[in-house]
This record gives sequence, structure tokens and C-alpha cells, in this order.
Amino acid sequence: MGGGPPSGDDSEKGGRRVTMHVMSLSAEPPPTTRSDPRRIILALLLAACTAWARAGEPDRSAANDGAVATVAARSAPERILAEGRRLLAGMRDSRYSHKTVVDEKAGAYAVDCSGLAVLILRAAAAEQLAAIPRNGRSRPRAVEFYTAFSAAPADDKGAGGWRRVVRLMDARPGDLIAWRNVEQKPGTSTGHIVLVDEPPALDGKGRVRVAVIDATSSPHGNDTRTDGATGIGRGTMWFDVDSDGKAVGCRWKSRNGTLHEVPTAIGRAKDPG
Repeated sequence: MGGGPPSGDDSEKGGRRVTMHVMSLSAEPPPTTRSDPRRIILALLLAACTAWARAGEPDRSAANDGAVATVAARSAPERILAEGRRLLAGMRDSRYSHKTVVDEKAGAYAVDCSGLAVLILRAAAAEQLAAIPRNGRSRPRAVEFYTAFSAAPADDKGAGGWRRVVRLMDARPGDLIAWRNVEQKPGTSTGHIVLVDEPPALDGKGRVRVAVIDATSSPHGNDTRTDGATGIGRGTMWFDVDSDGKAVGCRWKSRNGTLHEVPTAIGRAKDPG
């Protein structure tokens, strides 16, 4: 009946074991004869009720295994996006600093743009971070990210951990946009890097609006950094694209703001294999 006893043993021996267990709970002596139909019916009813009750319980181990499998199955860009949003949500105090100082328990972050990118990638895509050159430094800067992205293949072939996204409108949440300043002067910013937080949207001919997460000393449009706040935040930037859809420059905080023409590259983390 109904799949048998919980032990999975549907033999006659298994049935007698269930009957003896039920009778011991009732504190009655074991049957002296096999012909008492009342005891047999009672045992069968109790066994059936127990099996029915257990069948209605959720399989928590299976649910947990499914949750772990779901996390493990997420792609590298999805992990990167989730980590960026997690840091933003947990941030209670932040300031822009070229020296990275983090107290995650207190929600305090002192970082610059590449420092934030390194924090995110170290937690969500360590193998892809290792593919970014450091040029003898403790961590890559925006210019190193730009160099790696611009040299990456535009498909999933080849090694290196990154795929170059050619058209800005093809970028996805979890991708990284990096650019380098035309003039590279010692002691100054080498460029900037941002995490794409929403799919890019056309905002007029040759112009694309992108919601980004980054660390900056100067907020963007519609920014979470208000009242002079710096460091980690989320805001909106605008990019100009050429006839092929490639980004050729950015407008920092408004659609019609000053265009900064800078070499720009978009990187998408590739999963191993």
C-alpha cells in the first residue's frame, strides 16, 4: 500500500517489524496468534498514517542541495553583479581613496574605482581577476583593466578569462566598462572602471544611458551619493557611440553634459571551460 513502510522494505519481514514497533508503543503484549484481525488492521492503519505524514514533510536536504546548486550554477557576470549589489547594500560609510581600507562588519569602505572592482572580483571571480595584469603593482588600476579588456577576444574562444564586448548596447549587467585617460601622468588617475547594473538603454541618436555601480569622488546623475558623499554608489552615466555601436566617450552626470572622449573597452568575465 502507498509505497510500503518508511524503511523501503516491502517484504513480509519488514511488515512484521512495523507491527511489533506499533504494539510496543501501545504497551500491550505481542500477539500470541496471527489470526487476530483487529491487531493486523490497527497496525496497517498506523503504518499507513505514518507513511502519509512523512510523505507530506518537505525534503529539506533536497531543498538545501538545490540552493547550493543554484549558486554554483550562476555565471561569472551574475556572481559579479550580485557581489557588487551586496557591497552597495551593506555599505554604511564610504569615501573615495586610492588606498583601500575595508571594515565590512561596520560597512565602511575607503576605495577608488579599481579598488572596488578588485574587491568585487576577488570575491566573485578570482580566476578572472588573476588574468588582469598588475604591471608590478599590488593590484591592477583602471588602465590595466582597459588594456586587458581591449585585448580580449570578442568571443568565448581563447584563454584569458575575459571576453570583449564590442557594442555598448550588447553589454549586460555584471559586465565592466573601463577607459583610460589619453594622457597618462605619474601620480594622476589612469582612467575609470564601472560595473554595469542595468541593461544599457538608447537615449537619442548615438547616445546610450547606463546605470552603474562604482567608486568615485564625483557623483553621476541620479546618484545615491548625495550631500557631497564620495566612494561607493550607484548612478547614471551617458556614453556616445559611433556608427558601429562602440563607446567613444562618456558624459559623467547628464545626457547633455561635457563629452570626455576616451578609449573605452567593455569586459565580460568568462567561466572556465
